[in-house]
Amino acid sequence: MHDHGVRMRLAALAAGAALVSGVSLWPLIGHAAAYLTLIFCLASLVLQGRPRALLDVARAAWSIAFLVAFALIAFAFLLQPDHPSLAFIPDFAVFALAPLVGAGLAPLAERSLTIARVSQLCLLAAGLAALIGLHGMWQGYDRPTAPGVSPIHFADLAVVLGFMALAGTLADRGRGRWIYYLGPVLAILATIAAETRGALLVALGLALLYGVIRTAESALPRPIKLLLPLSFGVIVIAGFALAYALGFTRPLEAFQPVIALLRGELPADTSALYRVEMYRAGLLAFADAPLFGHGWHEQIGAAMPYLSPVGREGYALESWGYIHNDALSLAVAAGLCGLVAYGLMLGAPLLAHFRSPGGPDRKARLYAALCLSVGIFLSGATDVLLMVEMPKILLVLGAATLYWFGPRETDGAHA
Repeated sequence: MHDHGVRMRLAALAAGAALVSGVSLWPLIGHAAAYLTLIFCLASLVLQGRPRALLDVARAAWSIAFLVAFALIAFAFLLQPDHPSLAFIPDFAVFALAPLVGAGLAPLAERSLTIARVSQLCLLAAGLAALIGLHGMWQGYDRPTAPGVSPIHFADLAVVLGFMALAGTLADRGRGRWIYYLGPVLAILATIAAETRGALLVALGLALLYGVIRTAESALPRPIKLLLPLSFGVIVIAGFALAYALGFTRPLEAFQPVIALLRGELPADTSALYRVEMYRAGLLAFADAPLFGHGWHEQIGAAMPYLSPVGREGYALESWGYIHNDALSLAVAAGLCGLVAYGLMLGAPLLAHFRSPGGPDRKARLYAALCLSVGIFLSGATDVLLMVEMPKILLVLGAATLYWFGPRETDGAHA
């Protein structure tokens, strides 16, 4: 009995280390944090000595969503002519390991895992990202970022986690709940330091989302309910405008290509113009192989015949390895199988939330689930996050954490 108690305490420590690694350590160690998370989850499962916990979690809807997403991508890659992507099936293996991550976190549920504590880890991640960015600026680095992480991914992840920290304002009724509002501020500092533009659109979308969830089911008059989300968006734009006035002009330039497209014009900015070219050519390439796609690293090759001379010039200059959009990349790479898989990946956190019980923190948990899914979706609208490990582990880890929030009276994993 004593030995069992010691093992469970060690399992809880390993589970806690997995959560800290996956949520908070990536600004310091980059994508290695994803592998640490998996190692700690495996250690936790071994220490628990409850192999049935893995099967119990595998039956959960959110876990099934990830397993089916992995199976669809693997299926598409297997059925492609000449099998160009067989070697890249392991790139998506983290989704097949969703039951391992979920079962590995089980001891935390028994020790009162709360949305406030997870919000604090998100705040820590945003704080570390801001420190990395500001330190890089101080040292004169060009677009500072985490080790081995693209500046775009660095800014996107900082924004998603910075806004996820706001879940604490919806769950924590204490005097110190104002601290969570620092999450977006720190994330925007990291974005300004990394000089990325797409993260501004992510921040704007998540600010509007927070405003909508914040006012939902409240007794505020309807005009206020409409204006409050917009006011959060205005605050975000004001923050970037202040940075623009101080000389950090690149992030706020994100609006220029959008305005040009709304006018029916091509963007003057070459980076945005090349993306429009890739998207147009990618849609045509998808139509050539709509069921199973062309292959994970065959995206640009499949789109190349449809690129205009301007697009070909951009490829000659930058040698793109993928189409800069997660949904379109998966569509070209794995056809409809890839698109359905992408929808299942993004839907998994919501499935996990709706499986968890109600309670006073229900709104906070719903916001966290939406923030993670919408944030990854918006981030993947202008770049490919699924090419690297941290966004994938964050989706799985986030869904697993949402699953374990609150009491579990009938879960077999607790038996």
